[in-house]
Parts: sequence; structure tokens; C-alpha cells
Amino acid sequence: MKIFRKSLSLILALLMLSAVFAVMPISASAEDTDFTYKVILERAVITGYKGTDTEVEIPYEIDDYEVFGIDKYAFANNTSITSVNIHDFVETIGEGAFSGCTNLSEVRMSSNVEYLGKDAFFNTAIYNSESAWTDNVLYLDSVLVKALPSVSGKYEIEFGTMTVGCEAFRDCGQLTEVVLPDTLKYISSDAFLNCKGVKDVTVPNSVTEIDSHAFGYFFEDDAYIRINDFYIYYEKGSVAGSYADQNGFYSSEIAEVKSVNIQYKDPVVGEVMDTTAVLSSNPSGALDVSKVNISHWLMTKTGYLEDAAVPDFGRFGEEMYYMPYVQEFYNMAFLDHIKKGYKASPDLAVTVNGRRIYADKDMLVLTGVTADKFKISGITNKTYTGKLIVQKPTVTYNGKKLKEGVDYLLAYSDNKNVGTSSITIIGEGFYGGMVDKTFKITKANQPMTVKANVKSVKAANAKKTKQTIKGTITVKKAQGTVSYKKVSKGSSKNLTISAKGVVTLKKGNYKKGTVLKLNVKVTAKGNKNYKSGNKTVTVKIKVK
Repeated sequence: MKIFRKSLSLILALLMLSAVFAVMPISASAEDTDFTYKVILERAVITGYKGTDTEVEIPYEIDDYEVFGIDKYAFANNTSITSVNIHDFVETIGEGAFSGCTNLSEVRMSSNVEYLGKDAFFNTAIYNSESAWTDNVLYLDSVLVKALPSVSGKYEIEFGTMTVGCEAFRDCGQLTEVVLPDTLKYISSDAFLNCKGVKDVTVPNSVTEIDSHAFGYFFEDDAYIRINDFYIYYEKGSVAGSYADQNGFYSSEIAEVKSVNIQYKDPVVGEVMDTTAVLSSNPSGALDVSKVNISHWLMTKTGYLEDAAVPDFGRFGEEMYYMPYVQEFYNMAFLDHIKKGYKASPDLAVTVNGRRIYADKDMLVLTGVTADKFKISGITNKTYTGKLIVQKPTVTYNGKKLKEGVDYLLAYSDNKNVGTSSITIIGEGFYGGMVDKTFKITKANQPMTVKANVKSVKAANAKKTKQTIKGTITVKKAQGTVSYKKVSKGSSKNLTISAKGVVTLKKGNYKKGTVLKLNVKVTAKGNKNYKSGNKTVTVKIKVK
């Protein structure tokens, strides 16, 4: 297999140039495949499909070239296709690649798609199905394909999303804020074009590719126009900083907040203290919150956090006093203002009235019970499915079954492909802290199906020369390289098969009506997500 990796931007540039200079890529149509393709930088891009299968498997290789892309309009308007399996080597899917495939209702998307072209799945059955959209946004596995113009206000892209497609949020004029998850890697061109209400964006360090005009532009009179005063916040070393510089946007490297100080008035016995407190920080003004309502948190008259009581108005008397809760400030002040360009230092120091607070002792005690006290069961190893895998654990504390979304939240990482996945149980409400658990995703069985086809040869032709017979075996859904091997037992000595599946009948005198048999072992090598597997079939060649 020939593998020669280049950057996405270079490959996309070559794809565009190939449309102008036809001599640059090597164009071909493999004899033993239903796909046409071209070769760019020693790898194949599918340009068309001439097969009749309704369930299409994108091949890993064609003629020993790794398939890494699907060209624009390669499958456009093919109304026969009902499903497509796009393997994990595919990195680019061009404009309108599957547009107009009105019966395409099932898509298994590659987890490594770095660029999804405009309208790649427009007017397909899955695109036209209301049930496929979540809050007016269409996701295909880890790719955000399209958001309808009706998306408004603040929108948080789903955790687990790795790619935002070309023009995904175009013309979402009512959108005012977008939150990008830490799983995001690739943002395609024009992704947020004409989103004039979005004035700034914080780009996580996970993003490694931002294509042209992704943020901060609108299109008018056939020209891209920058949005005035657009601001990009980014972490040191992020590609977002380069994007901001290249496009002339205001930008700010996210500064670390190293200290937070909370000042509150001394409690007065028998009275409810002032329900506001002042929060300051370094760098100055990072957390721009001067007053936060603290009336719903109770504290002993000592004023020390380790003496804090669980907030419950029904069982405390006059000896209890009101004071601010450190994590409440942290949530309301810091997290609410993270988009303004700041992040917490790993050694963030928090003080209350000048007294240092320690997370492992003072802050967590206020939550009541921490997640490390949970009893967690039901997390099991899973088999690869091609989709994000989630668990349904049973979480209890002191025999009480806790509720997801109320008492705890679940967060995942690396929960799609074969390997070790992480699940984090995060305490909510009365419960705090978090616990990390792992589970394994194992390889799925080889889904390959094999069918032997009856073929015929003319006795007169075989008498003159050896006969090459194609199409004797149909293989579908194979994962990994497919090879063929003759099984001697029960096979005619005059029939052979190549490693690529081409059957040959030796030259000789054959009686009309004779049926020659060839037993063939078909093996799919498998890949990182699928096991290897094999099936044996009997090919029949009739002499006429």
C-alpha cells in the first residue's frame, strides 16, 4: 500500500487545481472496481461510481492506492444508493458529493474527516428527514453537517464533534454566540459566513485546521467582507492565533488567572448580612463580576469554610449566617466569562477575606458528598459500532440510586474507535467532584459478505487459449484488504485464482456441458476497528 501524507491545505489546493489542469492528477478507472478515481500525491480520490449496489462501501484501496477523499459530485443524483459506509481513511468529502441521492438514509461517517464540502449531503433522505436533525442542526457521527437559519441566540456545538462542514452555519443571522467543544479539530471554509450577530469566538487548542473565511466574514456583491471589531480568543500556540493574524482580526491570547479573592462583610448575629460580595482577580479585571447574590448559602458564625453546613433552611437556627460559596463564584464569575479570554491556572489560588481556600479540603466539603464516594457499576467493555459509544452506569450513594442530569453528569473521550475509552462521572447539585473510569472498545467481527457467481466459457475458446474469467465472486462490506486463495480439495486442477480474485481456466479440450468447480477462501485483512475474517465459496464454471 502506498501512503504519502501531506497537509490538508496542500491536498485541497491540489484538488482545486486538478479541476483546471487535468494533467496534474493521474486519472484512472480500475478494472475490478465500480469506482473511478484519480491519484493525488500517491493517494486516490474517488471521482465517480458506476456500480449498481444500493449499499455502498467506500474501498480502503484501489489498485494499491489508499483512498483518502471523495471528489465533488462523485455520487450526485444517484437515486439507487440507500446507505454508504465511509471508512476512517477518508479525510476530505467534496462539494455536493452525495447531493441529490434522495434515497440515501443511512451514512456511516469517517471519524477522520477534515473537510466537508458545501451541500455534500443536500437533498438526501437523511437530510430531508426531520428526525435526523437535533435542534435544527444535522450531525453525522462526529461531523456537524448543517445548521438551519432558524438557529438563534447561543448555540453550543455537541461534545464529540470533530469537524464543522463548509457553510454549516451560513446565513444563521440570529446566532449571537457559538461555543466550540474541546473535541473540535477541523473548521471548514465559510463555516460561519453571514453570521453577523457573532462578534467573537473562543477557539479551543484542540482545533488544528481553520479554512478560509471560517469566522468573521459576510458575503456581499460577490466579495467577502470582514465583520468590524470581530474578536478571536485563543490559547498559546493555537492555529486560531495564526488565522486571526492572517485575516486582520482583533485577537487575544487567553491569559491565565492565577488568583481570585472574595471579600464579604462580617456576619452580624441575628441578622441577615448583606447579600453581595466583591470578587477581584489577577490579571486585573479578568473576572468582571462585582456583585453576586449569596443569600442562599449558609455558614457557621466562625466564618471558616471547613465549618460550612449543607444548605438547608429547614433545620438551622439563629447561629447560622450567610456567606459566599467559593464554587458558586467560580461557576457564575469565571466560567461565565471564559469567552472573554481567560483560563484558570493549574495552581489557581482562591482566598476568602484573605484566607487561602484549598480545593481538596475547603471547597469540596461544601458540596456535601464528592463523587469518589459513589458506588458505580454497569460500565462494560463494548464492541465497535462505527458510532460514539455511551454507557448507562448505575450510580448510587449509601444505597440511594442517583439520577443522571440531576445528581451527576457523564462526559466521554475516545469513545468511538477501538482502544481504551474514558468516562467521567461529574457530581451535580448536592454532589461534587468527579471520578474517571475506563472501558475497552474491542474490534467488531468482519462484516464481509461473499457470493459466488456462476460463469460460463466456450469450449472452442478454451481449446485455443487460456480463459480469464471476471466477476466470479462478489464481495461486499469487507473491512481491510481482500485476498483470494484456491482451496485444493474439491477444486478442478484446471482452475486457478489470483490474489486479487481473477479466475483463470487453463487451455485444453473441455466437453460441452462440463461444470468445473473452484473452492475459494476469501479473506478480509481487517483494520484498526474490525477483525480479520474469511469465507469459503464454490465458484462454478460451465463449459458450453
